[in-house]
Amino acid sequence: MPDFRQVTETVGTDCSKEQLVRAVSRYSWACKICANKDVLEVACGTGQGLKMISAVAKSLRASDICDEMIFEAKGSNLAGVPFYCCDEESYRDWE
Repeated sequence: MPDFRQVTETVGTDCSKEQLVRAVSRYSWACKICANKDVLEVACGTGQGLKMISAVAKSLRASDICDEMIFEAKGSNLAGVPFYCCDEESYRDWE
């Protein structure tokens, strides 16, 4: 699998104020939609917004196609959130 860490925002790296505002805006919007629902975040990257979503979702699962991203996301201390290294179509095959 390709390593997308060089072309995406990752936890622990510097970002501009604009990047931070966009990320918080994105996840604030997503939280409204995810409230009290079972959620699968596809392409979760290193898990930047998972804590926000887990605070409002009924349940949360996360996936990314890049195993390096999933490895970093697992370090985000989200107890009970299962992580999957796959694309969305492969995830559906697991259900």
